[in-house]
Amino acid sequence: MVAKANGMKASRESSPDDTWLAFFDAGLKTLETLEEYLACGEQSKRAQDHGCFAHIALDAKKFLRDLHKARAFLRIAKPRMKDSRFLDVGCGVGMKVQLASHVFSSAHGLEFDKGYFDVARRLRDTTLSYGVDYFHGDALKFDGFSAYNVIYLYRPMKDIEKQMELEDRIVVQAQKDAVIIAHLCGFDRICRRKRDPEEIGLHRLFDTIYVKTSQRRLEKIQEQMAAQTGNLSTVWW
Repeated sequence: MVAKANGMKASRESSPDDTWLAFFDAGLKTLETLEEYLACGEQSKRAQDHGCFAHIALDAKKFLRDLHKARAFLRIAKPRMKDSRFLDVGCGVGMKVQLASHVFSSAHGLEFDKGYFDVARRLRDTTLSYGVDYFHGDALKFDGFSAYNVIYLYRPMKDIEKQMELEDRIVVQAQKDAVIIAHLCGFDRICRRKRDPEEIGLHRLFDTIYVKTSQRRLEKIQEQMAAQTGNLSTVWW
């Protein structure tokens, strides 16, 4: 009877974790629904003509996991860094920027579509979000990528040539040890370029996460990350 009671107690003690995870998932789903509502307006004709994709819905859980991995890398690569800066290229209505502002010191979004940009700015002004800002402009002419530790993009351009031009521009400007989180992009073609192990270049860290560093430095950081997590491919949370 005692063993049975202890078993029931252990079961009850584990249930709060399951409850917390359920609330966490529900919260993320609510954010995704809110984003869909905010982005319900049509893409502008100017953005369509420029070759931009319309707003792409957020996978909040995947996005937060990517941010956590990026932060884990930066904590090893730049242990003395006090201010971490995030940029979403083609941020749409800015929901990912809002989430990133809770992970990094500041989070900014760059958006070509004026309608999406206006929604993002209204959201920021309404919520009084600290460290959040948005820029209206063309990423193909943007010269500020070097100011950010983490750069995120989810295939902003439909046109392959323009997308490749944007990727090259980001890699050239990105600072040493910058993290690039990229979905449905072509950064692998840049990673395949042959270079000396000590030369700074773009390397893949995880499936959709790249870092601008040397091959030799990356290997050392990967060893440290593996030692901390027990498995380099571990998905936190």
